Amino acid sequence: MNIDISPVKLPDTTFWATGPHDPGLDPIPAKFKTSYFGIVIDGPKAVPIKERATLPVFAYYMGTYRETATRDFPHSAQVVSIDPVRNQIYVAPFVRQRGETILSPERAPEADLPEGYLMTFQSFDVRARVELPWSPGRVITQVILLDLASNRIETKLEGGVGAFVDAEKEKFLEEERAKSDPPAPFPAKQLSASAMHLKLPAIPEQMGVTLSAPRVAVVEGNKPLPLTGAWRLPVFPEELVKPARAEVNKTRGLMQPDGVTPYAACMTIHLVAVGSSEPTPFVYTLQIPVAEISKPNGQQVAKGTFSIDLRQLPQFPVTDQTVVLYAYAKEWASEAAVLGIIDRKQQ
Repeated sequence: MNIDISPVKLPDTTFWATGPHDPGLDPIPAKFKTSYFGIVIDGPKAVPIKERATLPVFAYYMGTYRETATRDFPHSAQVVSIDPVRNQIYVAPFVRQRGETILSPERAPEADLPEGYLMTFQSFDVRARVELPWSPGRVITQVILLDLASNRIETKLEGGVGAFVDAEKEKFLEEERAKSDPPAPFPAKQLSASAMHLKLPAIPEQMGVTLSAPRVAVVEGNKPLPLTGAWRLPVFPEELVKPARAEVNKTRGLMQPDGVTPYAACMTIHLVAVGSSEPTPFVYTLQIPVAEISKPNGQQVAKGTFSIDLRQLPQFPVTDQTVVLYAYAKEWASEAAVLGIIDRKQQ
């Protein structure tokens, strides 16, 4: 469900208001709490960083008692923030340490729960939670709780009135960025989709990224744990492979299979994985090479698919649990891909 909070969005000044915040005064829970099971967040549209030291966000977790009892919010939720201009990701648990849930350990989740709805309100500072760099730019924030994902809100971090902008310095940094080489492809080798009988997801018609994983997979020997994806994304200057830098391209594995032709670009896609029994998020940055790019309306765009073995990712939580995966790239985020892992050795 796509959530549009624009009609009920709070004014920016509300998020820094002194005194305890009363969520009952906020139109967002009044609008969603009896018609939506999930997470809704709200935050300021702009932050003057010379005048403010925090980026406060309000989060609401809503649903029936029985629905919310099976997901431990806020102790299992994650905060994900993306800098869409630099394509950098910042992820951290909603809270640093686990605490009590609404259920005691002695009873089953369904036992003795009342009828009706529960709305949990939490406020948090994005800057402190994910250690967000405090400099002018844009940040897109989302809260995820296993297979539940909130709406995404964008905040502009502004220098403030009278802030000095050194145009020559900014120009130099952009030129330096354009000259940089992309990193080596990661993972270094992808799975053969045909050999694994994998059905690759369709490439999005519009800009975006999608993921697909087997709903249930059994861990056996060295059998791969596949994840496939598809994407259509704008190409940033630092993602372009520079043909003149032949030695760098060869060393970093940026050459196509013929060993002569360099790839056109190496695209950056971030992967966030959260396990049902391991609330600590695992974050990986995939580097996906692409042979060609197009220029619709003068914008450099690449598209493609990938198929990787999750077991090749460092410390990937290959244990008997359910793992939920999300992909993030620049402005765009995927829906959740849910993978139930069965490990016979742990049963």
